[in-house]
Amino acid sequence: MVKYCSTAITFAEVPDEVSLSIQITNCQNRCKGCHSPFVRDDFGKDLEKDLPDLLKRYKEQITCVCF
Repeated sequence: MVKYCSTAITFAEVPDEVSLSIQITNCQNRCKGCHSPFVRDDFGKDLEKDLPDLLKRYKEQITCVCF
């Protein structure tokens, strides 16, 4: 199961797009200098279950989805 902890409407991640940014949790990469080390933990909501509702809720405001 893919889990996420937060969403936000963002403007900087993809040029010329308004993105729904979804912060995925349980990251296994352990990148040096990670700006969000808390997402290494296994917590959050089920993205597969919630994604259709998120897309429906924000469809008029976004042009892109970032994970």
